[in-house]
Amino acid sequence: MKRVVRMVAVAVLVAAAGWGSYVSGRQETKMTGLMLDNVEALATGEDANLVFCWGIGSVDCPTTHRKVYMVQQNYTLE
Repeated sequence: MKRVVRMVAVAVLVAAAGWGSYVSGRQETKMTGLMLDNVEALATGEDANLVFCWGIGSVDCPTTHRKVYMVQQNYTLE
């Protein structure tokens, strides 16, 4: 009987710890303009005009002027 009580007590403690972790992790962080600028700078890297052209298709690649399937460019958060 003591073993069952201990197991139930441990299960309750684990559930309470999990619930507390879940509740504290749900807090939303608002990103400031400075944070967004930093994210954009990290995503852009040093070459701001980086363009990737993928596959063969009907879209014009701006760097090679060939018909490609998809063009991927850097994006900004503004």
